[in-house]
Amino acid sequence: MPAAWVLKSIAVLAGSIAAGFVFYMLLSALGKQERKQMMEDVLGSIINFIIYIWLGKILLNLPTMFGDPFAVLAYPSDSKAFYLATLFSAVHIAIKVYKGKLNAWSHLHALLYVLVGAMFTFEFIGMATEDGDSIGEFGPVVCAVVADGVSA
Repeated sequence: MPAAWVLKSIAVLAGSIAAGFVFYMLLSALGKQERKQMMEDVLGSIINFIIYIWLGKILLNLPTMFGDPFAVLAYPSDSKAFYLATLFSAVHIAIKVYKGKLNAWSHLHALLYVLVGAMFTFEFIGMATEDGDSIGEFGPVVCAVVADGVSA
């Protein structure tokens, strides 16, 4: 059974992403069907990114993967796996845009709303539960929300 702090961090992360989707639902000017489609696309992109992080971790540790696969999957990813996942996600989105299955600007706009709402909620929960230690990380999130509001 995982430790309580692991379950708490997963719950906070999942709740923050759910709050990001609620943030997008409340602030989106799209119709119900378009908004639902964009939310499905964004959720698919987030899930693909997580899978691509795992894939990047496996590809970067391929010799270890053949010897002890659980050793590769059990440890956290590093920045190289994150950058590889970002590259894979960008290529995946570019292919969908090229095939005409996705509007790039609408997708990025929806992704921005969801991720900024999720970051805002995540940092707020961190401030509320950790005696305000993460106030320095909260500033850029507020600036991103204000900048998006000014540009809209």
